Amino acid sequence: MGVAGAAIGTIPGGRLSDRVGRKPVIYASTLLGAVGILVIGLAPVPEVVLGGVALLGIAFGAFLAVDWALMTDIIPKASAGRYMGISNIVDALNGAIASGLGTFTLFLVALAFGDAIGARTAMLLGVVVFAAGALLLVPVREPERARPATPQAGQAVPV
Repeated sequence: MGVAGAAIGTIPGGRLSDRVGRKPVIYASTLLGAVGILVIGLAPVPEVVLGGVALLGIAFGAFLAVDWALMTDIIPKASAGRYMGISNIVDALNGAIASGLGTFTLFLVALAFGDAIGARTAMLLGVVVFAAGALLLVPVREPERARPATPQAGQAVPV
């Protein structure tokens, strides 16, 4: 579900960002991801978890397509390699940090309140992480660039 959702979200996310800008699509994908992980964390049955995973996958696909596009829009062209390298390091570290943070949270909550609530709390912590990510994007200035013209009625749409 997650991989299929990512495949579904990538192309529409990229095309939409060409029309409305990168940051609005990143904010929308962050919100959709937070909703998806909230659904997973609060799901009463496994079937509902699949719906949350699908939402999270779509958000992930749109985010990945647009995140790299925004980064290439804002980084100085002369030092693009350095910034892309830093980004790759951050991308590689995020899984380790998230795994460690989630495991630590799971352990502490399960220790205090029982095993059943630990995993849900770790998922709900993901909502906080999504919100923090969106807030960290606020000061980033998206450069102005030419947006594709909206086709008139009866006019062919370029693909």
